[in-house]
Amino acid sequence: MQFNSINFKNRKWVSEVDTFAAKRLIYFLDEFDCFGDNEIKIVFDINCTFIDERIVLEALTYFKGSSVSLTFFSGIAGTIPEKITINAGDLEKIYCVPDQGIRSVNCNIGRPLRKKIFSALLKEFNGLEKLSFSPFTKLLKTERVRDICLTYGNLDKSVLKIEECPNCFSNCKTPLYTGEGNPITGFLDASHNVYHYCNNCTLVYLSLQVKKEDLWIFYTQDSYYRNAEKNTILNNWKVLNESSTSHYSNYIIGLNYLKPFGKAIDLGCGSGDFLSMTRAKYPFSTLIGVDFYIPQPVIDALGDLGISSVSMSLVDFVRQFDSEDKAQLITMWEVIEHLKLEDFKFILCQMKNILSEDGFLIFSTPDFFDEHSLSLDFWAMAPGEHLYVYNGRLLKDILNNYGFDCVSFERESVTTKLPNRWYEYAAQTNSTIAGRASAALIESMLSDNELREKFKTNNRKRKQGSELIIIAKLRSS
Repeated sequence: MQFNSINFKNRKWVSEVDTFAAKRLIYFLDEFDCFGDNEIKIVFDINCTFIDERIVLEALTYFKGSSVSLTFFSGIAGTIPEKITINAGDLEKIYCVPDQGIRSVNCNIGRPLRKKIFSALLKEFNGLEKLSFSPFTKLLKTERVRDICLTYGNLDKSVLKIEECPNCFSNCKTPLYTGEGNPITGFLDASHNVYHYCNNCTLVYLSLQVKKEDLWIFYTQDSYYRNAEKNTILNNWKVLNESSTSHYSNYIIGLNYLKPFGKAIDLGCGSGDFLSMTRAKYPFSTLIGVDFYIPQPVIDALGDLGISSVSMSLVDFVRQFDSEDKAQLITMWEVIEHLKLEDFKFILCQMKNILSEDGFLIFSTPDFFDEHSLSLDFWAMAPGEHLYVYNGRLLKDILNNYGFDCVSFERESVTTKLPNRWYEYAAQTNSTIAGRASAALIESMLSDNELREKFKTNNRKRKQGSELIIIAKLRSS
């Protein structure tokens, strides 16, 4: 982790690095000279966006006659210094940060998407570096910031309000609020209830969605890096595991439903990981990957393995599919939550033209009611691109309406596959002290290989996990 630092000596602030946070902190602290001639050093993460000047001033004022090194307990990521050192810092102290008035926010711009959104905020709001922290928190609660987050920083795109449930058209709904975790957008305050729960059919839906033709804004390089060269992709496919592809265990389940010479179509194939695993197990199978945009290096890598690829919307593909050779397996891994509901239903309707009578449809998606999904507010991690959060009973009903029987289901949890991932991040960034402590306890268990494997095995036996995997077949006519 890289850090910036600002030194104060002889009543003058000197910044070592000219970043947004440094300029902003100097702007507020330059007016204060009550600290005498002693040297004070403030250190913060290089990706830190906003530093709460109330906390800084309070700490500096209270400890100005001391020789202390202050570290901060709680506070929102990207809004507090890593450390303040006064007079060389002979004594280590932990300074507790008061409530900052924001929830589910992460102002650290270390990730490309958050940096893109923050850049959009800078364009939209002039003089942001001169805005004190309290007005900044109020700004985050405005509809304009909400919409900038939901469009991933695309200032020319707008969101449409969904007044009724897209599934059953009921208006009996409950607004949902996140509490502990923070979404990938970073600046979306929890006061914005962007998801609603339908009390009639139980669908959780994003109540502010972009137009269907604008959905591409969520799949740029800022969100999904796909620029690797062909040889790099091929080498990565040779060593796929839970560390390198987050839904590896989901794919293992899907592989069991294809015959050695069968035909499989992966709708929403992404980077092609599942298809490469399928080729390794079934060298004589016929494989097709479909996605609205497949980068050329991925197309070339798939081609080297004898796998066909189609860059096309899933709706257009199933509409135009014309082959007597139907597929024995169709998969959609973590796809349906990204589709407009009418498009998902249309794809199901078209399956009778694509899927063989003895074939299987397998898809995975977060399950709102599962405790793993509720933990960390995982179900609300990607507002904007995740249009819906389904659950097992609702999906069975939808499948039944379109001529499918649910053969079986499994569950996996991306959040508990490995240590140093989701719960470690939550232990650092959750909004409350209790939330951070709970995440740290779970992370301690995940860090023990034996405990983690027992935990995962037990979850599988109990059919618990943030991602629901449904295996379905067309109902016999």
